[in-house]
This record gives sequence, structure tokens and C-alpha cells, in this order.
Amino acid sequence: MFGFFLLSLSLLFVSGNILPQTVNELKVNSYLGHWVQVYGSPTNVIFQGYGTCITADYGLLDNGYVSVLNSQLNKNKEIEQINGYAYYKNISEPGKLTVHLDGVPSDAPYWVIKLGEIVDNQYQYSVITAPNGVSLWVLTRDLKRFRLFYSKEVEDFLNEYNFKYVRIEQTNCEPVVEYFKQFIDSMLKRLNL
Repeated sequence: MFGFFLLSLSLLFVSGNILPQTVNELKVNSYLGHWVQVYGSPTNVIFQGYGTCITADYGLLDNGYVSVLNSQLNKNKEIEQINGYAYYKNISEPGKLTVHLDGVPSDAPYWVIKLGEIVDNQYQYSVITAPNGVSLWVLTRDLKRFRLFYSKEVEDFLNEYNFKYVRIEQTNCEPVVEYFKQFIDSMLKRLNL
């Protein structure tokens, strides 16, 4: 309990860094689709654990919200996923979204502070944080393309604003198939199939 209190207190006084403004334009249709996380804040481990091969998939819902499916492999190479949706509290602030994740007690800010160029109608990378700057997610469409064309630009941006970040492991991203086979076999057995 005391550790949680200290952590909470430290998050209030993280740094005197001035955060960049959120983007003033976000084309939602160019944001949809599959993303791979390349960098994250070291503090993300508090709620994401030590996952690797982290991805995000976004789609458009009938009500105008954006569907969210976040996936990662845990230390046993098993897939962990969480679903939710993103929405605007104020449509006049296109870079400030709010995310609701199933099973999480409160919605969280999702502030887009930098976007890559649009290629084939898709943003090539996105830098996301929260109002206090403690959390950080850097997403890309393609790891090789990111490393060739955008990594220096993004790292310079992160360093300019004193973001602390770590590289997200994106190798050996095949889940343990045996886990799924056992699960399917178990379900079939219960159904007498």
C-alpha cells in the first residue's frame, strides 16, 4: 500500500517538462488499421506488464467511436488481449481522445502528439502520451520502414521533450501454439465433439 502511495505521489511530480501540443488534425480513417509498438515509457510496465510483440488494431464502429484491440505476448509467449473503444470528449480537439478498455475502472486519455506522413492512406507512425507525459506509446505500421525512414525523426522528437522510453521487443512474435491447442481440445471435449 505504501509503495502504491509513493508511486502515485511520484507520478504527480514526474518532471517539469513542457509537453508538446496534441496534433491539430487527425484523419481518423488514416489512423485505422494495424499498428506495432516500437517504443514505450518504462512506466508502462505498471499496467501492461512485461509484454512483447505489442500491437494495436483500430476500426470504426457504427456510433463513430474507434474500436480498440490491444495485443501482446506475455512471458510464457501466450497472447494477452484487451478490447475497448476510443472517443472524443471534445471534437474540436482532434488529438485528444479518451480510451475505454473493458475491465479497467476508468477511461484514460490518449493524446496524439505527433503523426508521421500518410502513405497509402495510412499514417506511418503515431506518438501518444497522457496529459502528465508519464505514459508513452510510439506506434508504426511497418518496423522496417520505421527504422529506415522515421526512427531518427521520432527519437529526436522524444529527446527534445525529454521523454523516457524503451524499445519494445518485436522479434520471435509467434505465440505458443500448444496453449491454444490445449484450450480448443478442452472446449471440444466439454462439448462432446
